[in-house]
Amino acid sequence: GDYDVLGYLSKSGIIYSRRTIDNLRLDEYFFAPMTFGGSGMIMLVKVTVLSDTDDLSLFSLHNFLLGLENGNVTSAKEQIIYDQSDIYLESSENSDYLVVYKPLVENTIHSTTPINPYSIVKSGGKLTNVDDSGIVDDAVCGFQKDYYSLKAGDERWFGVLILYGSKTDKDNIIESARNFVNNRMPQNILNEEIQFWERYFSNLDNKTLWVLDKDPLFYTAAVFLKMAQVREINNN
Repeated sequence: GDYDVLGYLSKSGIIYSRRTIDNLRLDEYFFAPMTFGGSGMIMLVKVTVLSDTDDLSLFSLHNFLLGLENGNVTSAKEQIIYDQSDIYLESSENSDYLVVYKPLVENTIHSTTPINPYSIVKSGGKLTNVDDSGIVDDAVCGFQKDYYSLKAGDERWFGVLILYGSKTDKDNIIESARNFVNNRMPQNILNEEIQFWERYFSNLDNKTLWVLDKDPLFYTAAVFLKMAQVREINNN
C-alpha cells in the first residue's frame, strides 16, 4: 500500500514508515542500534489488526551478497546455516565476512535455499524449517512468525537483528547477538533506542540546543554526525 508516513522519527536515527494493506496497519522501523558496539541494524514492524483475523503470518526476507571476486561483490558460493541459538549465519567461500540474522520474537520458522522463501511467500505459501542451504549461488533465507485469533485493534510485533563481521569472530558475533536481544521484546528494543536519542540531546549544552531549535534540519544533521562516530570497542 501507499505510505501514509515515511521519514525519520523526530530527533533520532530511526527510519519510520506507516502504511495500510487490506485490514492491517503496518508501522515499520529500521535503525542501526546506537547501544550496540558493532556493525548491525534492526528491522521491526508493528502490525495493528483493523478487523478480526483468524490467521496472520509475518515474514522477513534476507538476501545479502557476500561473495567477492576480483574486487566485485557477488552472490557466488554462498551458504546459510542455522545455529541452535535461533540464528542464521550467511557467508561465502569467496569472502572473509559473514552476516548473522536473529529474529526478535520466539518460535519463528526459519527457511533458506533451496526452498526459496521469496517464491513461497509471493505465491501465498508458508515456510518450513531448513537448516542448511549448502554452498550455492545467491542463497536466500527468511523467518516466519504466526499469530492466530486476533481481534480488531490487536497489535503484534516482529523483527530481526542483523550483524556483520569477520568469519574468525563468528562465536563472538553470535554471543553479541544473543546478549543484545537478551529476551527483550521488540517494542522494548525500539523504546530503548528512542531513549538513547532523548538522552543524547538532553545532554547537549544550551547553546547547541538553541542552534538546533532554529531548524528541524539541524537535528537531522546532528543525528547523522553522531551516527558517523565509531562505536566499536578499541583496545588500542
